[in-house]
Amino acid sequence: MIIKKIRTICLFVCLLLFMAGCGQEAEKETEPGTIFQIYTVNKEETRVNSYECRLDLSGKNAVGALLKKLKEPPQDAGDRAAITENVKVLNYASNDKSWEINFSESYSRYSLTGEVLSRAAIVRTLCQLPEVEYVTFLIEGKELMNTNGVNVGMMNADTFVENNGSEINSYEKASLKLYFADESGEQLKTYEKEVVYNSNISLEKLVVEQLVAGPDAAQKEYRATIQPQTKVLSVTVKDGTCYVNLDGTVLTPMENIDPEVTIYSIVNSLTELTNVYKVQISIDGNTDMSFLEKVSLATPLERNYDLME
Repeated sequence: MIIKKIRTICLFVCLLLFMAGCGQEAEKETEPGTIFQIYTVNKEETRVNSYECRLDLSGKNAVGALLKKLKEPPQDAGDRAAITENVKVLNYASNDKSWEINFSESYSRYSLTGEVLSRAAIVRTLCQLPEVEYVTFLIEGKELMNTNGVNVGMMNADTFVENNGSEINSYEKASLKLYFADESGEQLKTYEKEVVYNSNISLEKLVVEQLVAGPDAAQKEYRATIQPQTKVLSVTVKDGTCYVNLDGTVLTPMENIDPEVTIYSIVNSLTELTNVYKVQISIDGNTDMSFLEKVSLATPLERNYDLME
């Protein structure tokens, strides 16, 4: 009889413990907030790391909350914050799902690799929010430029490769064969340029960025074919076709430059790369149009030999 009572008590205690555990699990599951990866930079500036953080952003400025988190000292003492103490976020604003983050001048004092890593950490963190698709960096109101003097432009999480950090810190040298307009603006002229670039940027995007930047001012026999304020929204390659998405600024005519020359400066330059055979150009994602009423963008375009000198 006593043994039976002891068994009953043990079963009762076990049942209470089980119910308590279930209650804790239910409480854990209903804990408010969303888990975010907060990206950081190691102090040696060789890689990007991250840690999990649960944040309840309901009814709050989510972008502001994440920017604040990016300035806090990381949990790992071996890392530094993506936005260091001396750098201030002056303001930020959105245009639909594209956000501009305006930093103080001190952002420019990061080392070359430290800046790339900080940028990767900030963009990856912010792009976890559904309301953030692209991020553009400003320094005191002016767009951030890369080492080649080209606007970095809009970035998303895919701009930065997922890796152990070493590739983010890697720079390579490339010889590009670009096509700009000749002095008449009616023909394409070969322009060869050697550049050192961050390996996070694809060669295809690098080519388009260099075309937007235009020829060196000292090269008087060449003329730019694309408005320099044009933003490169995305550049991807699939099955030999390069997809280039530019913002509407590219529709502003270049003085005395034939529209065909503008389009085929892009097409001919990209098809110099061994993996590109055709180029599909879109403007703000739209291909159902003719560029300046002269060149249809409805289908991918192949190299045009007739416009080359």
